[in-house]
Amino acid sequence: MTQASRARGESIAELFATSADAAVRQVLRDSGKPLVKSEILDVLATSGVPRNVADAEWAPVQKRLRQDKRVIAARDGQLVRYRWNPDPPRAPSPADALAMLVEARLTRGEREALAETVRAALAGSGAGSIDGKATDSKATDSKATDSKVRQAELDAATELAGMAIDVEEQVAKGASGKAVIHRVRARMKRLRLEPVERAGESVAYDRTRHKAIRTGIAEGATVLVVRPGYVWRLPGEDLLIEKPVIQD
Repeated sequence: MTQASRARGESIAELFATSADAAVRQVLRDSGKPLVKSEILDVLATSGVPRNVADAEWAPVQKRLRQDKRVIAARDGQLVRYRWNPDPPRAPSPADALAMLVEARLTRGEREALAETVRAALAGSGAGSIDGKATDSKATDSKATDSKVRQAELDAATELAGMAIDVEEQVAKGASGKAVIHRVRARMKRLRLEPVERAGESVAYDRTRHKAIRTGIAEGATVLVVRPGYVWRLPGEDLLIEKPVIQD
């Protein structure tokens, strides 16, 4: 074993002591090729991690690996091969994350990751943007006002997480799409998030109000709403979270 490989092994063993997940991801990064469970455990053992300890940690690590967009898990007969993905899909914008929470059936891990994206956007909304659209920062000298805004953001994040759980539960129970949409919109209203247009309805195209799938649509033409937009009703201003998506 070379000095460099010995150093890498010691590093992986130290990493495993603080985070088994991080150590396994490092093994996959260093490998450069797909590895099955036994091969991953072999590398950990060679690095100084006791085999019985690595084996005991594998089940929870494996579950989280399957939820990690940076790891590709491919079945090969009875085996699953894990490969590091150097080009994972970009993280969704807060607006995309919100739409996915509302519209998609997600695993618990995916729900939590998306909810965290939205929470982070809400926490920073006073001095930034919620989907990359810059907003004017309205400075105030009132600590009381700042406190109220912060509390509103925390309440909104809590409500969003609850909404994601509610949607998942309703879909699992076989609720109709109409019923799920009704529940979602009711909860969104409590957050002061109001829909702009409704999916499936026909409207007159307004380039300042709508986001078109293709260019060249004439102003005022009848178009179909593919995805609704949302406006956040804040004290003293309306923040456009996302324009409705339309097609002709």
